[in-house]
Amino acid sequence: MAGMGIAIISAQTVAAELKEKRLIALNVKGLPINRKWYVVKHANKRLLPTSQALWDFLSTSAKNYLPNFR
Repeated sequence: MAGMGIAIISAQTVAAELKEKRLIALNVKGLPINRKWYVVKHANKRLLPTSQALWDFLSTSAKNYLPNFR
């Protein structure tokens, strides 16, 4: 925004660019900013098949699809 050519962007958003060396990640104190994601559902809620499939995927496998930049 300041015209410096520097931005804070989610690593998942630019994973391909980092891998192909079109962008670089700077070693900056206080970064990366790690956030936790939570997925919740009401205990009595019966999910539709697509929602259940997403729930199953997120609870068992989603972490395997996140890039590791450490």
